[in-house]
Amino acid sequence: STVAIFWEADLNGALTAAWGRVSELTGYTPEEWMDRFPDQVVHPDDLELVRLTPNEQNLDSVEHTLRVQHRDGQWLWIRHLIRFDRRGKSSRLMGVSFDVTTLERTRTSLREQALRDTLTSLPNRAAIMEGLESRLREEHSTGLLLLDLNGFKIINDTLGHPTGDHLLSVIGGRLISSVGPDALVGRLGGDEFAIVLTGDVTEGDLFRLGHRVAATVATPVTLSVVELATSASIGGSLAPRHGTTSDQLIRKADIAMYEAKRTQSTMCMFDGKPEALSLDRLALSTDLGQHLTRRLELWYQPIVDLHTGDVTAFEGLARWRDPHRGIVMPSEFLELVHATGLHRRMDRQVLALAARAAADLGAPRVRVSVNLSARSLGDRPLRRRLDQLLETHGLDPSSLCLEINERDIDDDIARVEPALRELADAGFALALDDFGSGYSSLGRLTRLPVDEIKLDRSFAMALEESPRARTVVSSTLAMIADLGLTSVAEGIESAETAALYRELGCQRAQGYYFGRPAPLSTVVPGAHELHAPPADPLAIPDRTPLSG
Repeated sequence: STVAIFWEADLNGALTAAWGRVSELTGYTPEEWMDRFPDQVVHPDDLELVRLTPNEQNLDSVEHTLRVQHRDGQWLWIRHLIRFDRRGKSSRLMGVSFDVTTLERTRTSLREQALRDTLTSLPNRAAIMEGLESRLREEHSTGLLLLDLNGFKIINDTLGHPTGDHLLSVIGGRLISSVGPDALVGRLGGDEFAIVLTGDVTEGDLFRLGHRVAATVATPVTLSVVELATSASIGGSLAPRHGTTSDQLIRKADIAMYEAKRTQSTMCMFDGKPEALSLDRLALSTDLGQHLTRRLELWYQPIVDLHTGDVTAFEGLARWRDPHRGIVMPSEFLELVHATGLHRRMDRQVLALAARAAADLGAPRVRVSVNLSARSLGDRPLRRRLDQLLETHGLDPSSLCLEINERDIDDDIARVEPALRELADAGFALALDDFGSGYSSLGRLTRLPVDEIKLDRSFAMALEESPRARTVVSSTLAMIADLGLTSVAEGIESAETAALYRELGCQRAQGYYFGRPAPLSTVVPGAHELHAPPADPLAIPDRTPLSG
């Protein structure tokens, strides 16, 4: 039966009567409990809840969950139900208290699990965001360091994900040991960690901590019989100078971190410019915001069936046409797009260009693939835009293949998976791009509703030189085939690499060997010629329309 106490009290919360199972719940006799409640047995943080009178809020009753101390010293959670007696001018509180300790402990445990990274036991991204927001509400300055491990992908590729996971756990433990007790350390996802500092934090404090952390990370780690050495790129931001919200601080620390990676520095602070880099990039950032729909282009690269030589699809690759610099490659502007919050506008424009190209290329006979930001998945305006484009151009959803980068999925699998499933149910083809560049397991592929797996170009680079890489690629392709998915090799630049992929069972491929990306106006006139297989499917020459 339920363990409950019935009671009456004055408006200050002091008990005037208590009965029921007082001793069983509290360890005290009713008289002892009345003498001690609330000041001696209610948790100091919960005393105001006891003294809150319902008539101040024009309520008949209130309900609180608060902590009380048992006679043996342990803290219990009780549900405190209070009813105000309004008879005449009487000023009494009446109520009942239930033991809900087990329920509250379960809730607390579940919440802690939801905010904990299962691999390292550190706070996860949600906990870091929550902790950062909490600290920003205080008056003290707040500092943020973002840390990314250099060369971690190589460790995963050569020694396997279990070794990589072990390394992440070791690094997480070292980070905890190298910061003070007031710092918040967490793992954002992949090989990226965050450290939040509060108090009177200065830029000098962040630099000193950043270099201490970098030295800790650089200490070799011995795993089994292998000694691993890694390093970190670190970016920092400081509130309120660089922002007053968690999103602003993380975005700017992320910009600084990639600047550290680009310049091979140990650490960079965000320097106050929108991109913390150069005036050229600042000008490009402004142009992106003002001219996104006019200067963004898609150039199309063929995707070829390795066994027939047929061009089965084109991938639309983003290019920016600058009036002074000419064609700007995505490596120079995609980070800016994300840093300035333009990714959704860019994705809408990319889809508009891809839909028009699909119609011109004769879809669904030849499909068009485009990359989408994982941040745009589930975006209702984007989905409505997709439906409008299909109707405008008379296209079936299968005419478009939407590619999502593997690393984006790793960072936000809980949100990405249902969004992908909704797109798949609507009939769109889906591809997992750059597979092997992130931290996905092949087992995860059974959950994702994708049609194609595109192997990262790093496999092609290693395939001819490394017997181990050949084994990895062969096993990966076999697994993809067993799952009933289509395999696509990226970065093919020679007939030898193409032949190796075909021998290992890969179905499709793209790369400079088959054709360089080209504008739609160049591709469309010769597109019909790309469907006749040559005598040797792997001796496909560079077509003139695609080599410009």
